[in-house]
Amino acid sequence: RPGDVVVKVAGARVINTSQLLNAVAALKPGLQAQVEVQRSDKILTLDVMVVQRPKLSRAAAEQQAQQQEDDAQ
Repeated sequence: RPGDVVVKVAGARVINTSQLLNAVAALKPGLQAQVEVQRSDKILTLDVMVVQRPKLSRAAAEQQAQQQEDDAQ
């Protein structure tokens, strides 16, 4: 949901966007994983199905890379 903050992916604590992206990238498509999110004042554990990410167009990939750089700063 909008406003949720991801705090763990498959047991690994995440504190920034780079860690979140790395944790998600390490998951294998077709498997289930647990994701913990903070929603308001509660921590919720969600079971999610990992799926293959669709291929991006070159322009979309460049835009995403720029956004990740901006987020890391």
